[in-house]
Parts: sequence; C-alpha cells; structure tokens
Amino acid sequence: ARRYWEEGISVGSFHCGQVGVELKRSRSLVRLAEIQSTLHEQRILFLSTQVHELESMKAPSFSSH
Repeated sequence: ARRYWEEGISVGSFHCGQVGVELKRSRSLVRLAEIQSTLHEQRILFLSTQVHELESMKAPSFSSH
C-alpha cells in the first residue's frame, strides 16, 4: 500500500510540474501577444501622425478655377 501511495505522490508531483510548465508557457504567449498588440497600436498612432503632418504640408487646392 505504501508503494502505491509513494507512486501516486510521484505521479501527482510530475503532473503538477507539467501543469506549471504549461501555465508558464501560456503566460509567455499572452505577454508576447500583448507586446505585439502594443507595437501595432504604436505603429498606427505614428502613421496617423505622419498622415496628419503630410496633409497639413500640402499646398492649398486650386480647384476653384
């Protein structure tokens, strides 16, 4: 009985370790997605600012001919 108990503890510990590894991996993937999302948002803001600046530098339209 003791041997089965020790084996159960060993298997349980191994399983908990595997769950911990998967949790750490999942957290890393979430963090990576957050970083990529932030970079994407920053690119959009930067490009929006660039478009605004370029539009403000345009010569006035001469469509009133």
